[in-house]
Amino acid sequence: MNRSRTAAAMEKVGGRFTLCVLLQKRVIELSRGAPQLVDWDSRSYIDVAIEEILQEKISLIEEEPPVVPESLDDISLGTVTETAAEAEAKSSLSI
Repeated sequence: MNRSRTAAAMEKVGGRFTLCVLLQKRVIELSRGAPQLVDWDSRSYIDVAIEEILQEKISLIEEEPPVVPESLDDISLGTVTETAAEAEAKSSLSI
């Protein structure tokens, strides 16, 4: 693994943490048999993934953050079918 190539890949993806995540995901795919997207003779999946990044064959797609309700009024809790006392009574009867 060449430091200058790693630095160039880091610049392409926007930082070392993003590079680490992208490399992890791609190396797993390659180790499970995914085809290489570049013609690169290397035994190392990391070298292949870095070359794929440098040739802009792969990139990290960021997921949308989950929607957080602004208040508790926006949360649907469903319906309650029995009270706590009724549940307690049922559990004490089955003993």
